[in-house]
Amino acid sequence: MINAKTFLILIQVILVSSVSGQTLVKENRLWSNTLIGTESGSQYQSWWIRFNGDSVVSDTTYSIIYRSDSESHENWYKYGLIREDSSNKVFLRKNNYDYLLYDFNLEVGDSIRWPYGGYCHVAIVDSITLDFWENPLKRIHFYLYGSSGYIWPYPWIEGIGSTQGILSGVEYIGIVGGAYALVCYSENEVLKYHEYFNTCFPQGFLESIESNIDELSSVNVRYGPDILLFEFENIDTQNAKIWIYNISGKIVGSYDIRGVRILEISKSDFDSGLYIFRFMNNNKLIEGKFIIN
Repeated sequence: MINAKTFLILIQVILVSSVSGQTLVKENRLWSNTLIGTESGSQYQSWWIRFNGDSVVSDTTYSIIYRSDSESHENWYKYGLIREDSSNKVFLRKNNYDYLLYDFNLEVGDSIRWPYGGYCHVAIVDSITLDFWENPLKRIHFYLYGSSGYIWPYPWIEGIGSTQGILSGVEYIGIVGGAYALVCYSENEVLKYHEYFNTCFPQGFLESIESNIDELSSVNVRYGPDILLFEFENIDTQNAKIWIYNISGKIVGSYDIRGVRILEISKSDFDSGLYIFRFMNNNKLIEGKFIIN
């Protein structure tokens, strides 16, 4: 008979094993990614990534990265080399050197060197259960700029990659000036991840807050004594998110909206000053400004 202590240990082992050990670099997987600038008139740049075949460099075996810029998966071309080692680290081969792309072995308290100087710190390690995935997956959240730094809103998901895009690993943490996103992920032609957009291959022009006066009234900021109210009018918020940046371009807050018409945020979360918000749903990206006194 199993006693209570042994039972708890077994449960812990099962929970840990269910959210770890997912391999990223495998064939028969497909990622769609997109990039959009934040100025009126910007176009979505979307592309597919897959891994297929091997290449040996200095006795080290890599998988070959292929990219297609066609919605219909045509005209694939070689886009680099990638490998994954036994410790859940993923490396990208560039300029005859292996750059660390992911380390899915990280836990809370660990740090990873940031290419722009300093370190990215692990703030939270949790798990996420996706609609298209049977088991929970390990998820790693980072923060930057010291122990009081902000949490970066694009976590890594083991087995899928960064929510900024499959090849947007360490080097893309903290990057601003454009919105990168992982849109869809499929395995053996089965869709397992889909976020932000109605299609897996966003195309066309960005409709920004400057492009149409009606968009200006879609996201309104109201002020209460202790709270900010973001009101959404005539705009879909079922699968939407808001990021808040300070005047230096650092993200100081991110919020999932998920269908609400009013989002309340405590003023105490922010220092006095000017801030920029960026709203994104399935097909719109809207920006605006507000001030905390």
